[in-house]
Amino acid sequence: MYAVRCTDRGLTVASLRVHLAAIGAAHRLAGVALDLRHPCLVMVLEGIARDKGARAARPPPPPGWTPSG
Repeated sequence: MYAVRCTDRGLTVASLRVHLAAIGAAHRLAGVALDLRHPCLVMVLEGIARDKGARAARPPPPPGWTPSG
């Protein structure tokens, strides 16, 4: 499946969602039906998000660092 191959190549979850939105828009413009909320696709995307994580954890700032501003 396209979504799995994209994540295997290193695409983030957010980027994958952008790709799928673009594919959905192209299908709409072409007048072709594509259900991006199909239960099978939703299940795959949830699994990818669970496996890869939605966001990378941010490392803590170094000791003694204070924001300037």
